[in-house]
Amino acid sequence: MLFSEQVGLMMSQSSFEQIFIVVFSISILKFIIILCLPYFIFWKWFSKYFWNQKIQQIPRTEPCVSMEIRYSILTLFIQSLFLTALVWGSQLNYFKLYPGFGTQGVASEIVGFFTYFILYDTYFYWSHRFLHQGWFYKNIHIIHHQSLNPTPFASYSFHPIETVITIFYMLPFVFFVPISYEMFFVLLVLTDVGNLVGHLGYEFLPRKVYHSKLGGWLTTPTHHNMHHQFSKSNFGLYWRGWDKYFKTLHVKTESEFYRIKDQKDSVSSPAS
Repeated sequence: MLFSEQVGLMMSQSSFEQIFIVVFSISILKFIIILCLPYFIFWKWFSKYFWNQKIQQIPRTEPCVSMEIRYSILTLFIQSLFLTALVWGSQLNYFKLYPGFGTQGVASEIVGFFTYFILYDTYFYWSHRFLHQGWFYKNIHIIHHQSLNPTPFASYSFHPIETVITIFYMLPFVFFVPISYEMFFVLLVLTDVGNLVGHLGYEFLPRKVYHSKLGGWLTTPTHHNMHHQFSKSNFGLYWRGWDKYFKTLHVKTESEFYRIKDQKDSVSSPAS
């Protein structure tokens, strides 16, 4: 039995406290694997091998990284409580999470998969723009934007209120869309990886992919990194379409991407 299947079966038969222990334990593993490991690989141990693909050639200060870590841990705790409530609520038939991948048909899982990302991308764009308005930006979203040159730890460096706003989308999703615990687990992991990529601080996407029909509509690490630098543009998460249509795409997004690719091609190692 796959790990995700074991977790799904166990969660469907557990108390709120037991579910929380499992969810928070997974969150700790996520913190280590998706945040800590990439940080040490790309920003510490092997940074000299990747420096020419770094988006901003600006050193980070330890106090700023420490702040990102503190808020990330708080975010993961709040997320764990929220996800526990969703799973527990599913046991009481309030939500449509169920154990066993494909129990209600593989087609249902596929529909749930694409529905999640299409609607979440939409929700993210508009909630993100909302968080840039007046009081919400100055008192809530500013925490995230203190990371002008984000590291992987910035992926979840949010004010608690922003954490709730960001994750709230999952409530109506599991209320209306039937999906297995296993697929839901996969969706959460992919969401975390996508969040990491946007805050990694490095641009690894090949020119060829970026220049393709599909690549021309997808966001890249450069896209979101520029949002941290300039804040009033590039609000999209996965798809650049919202930014293009509502004219919030930074005019230098494409040229900045190619600048980093040229930087990689022209220099192979840092000056000693």
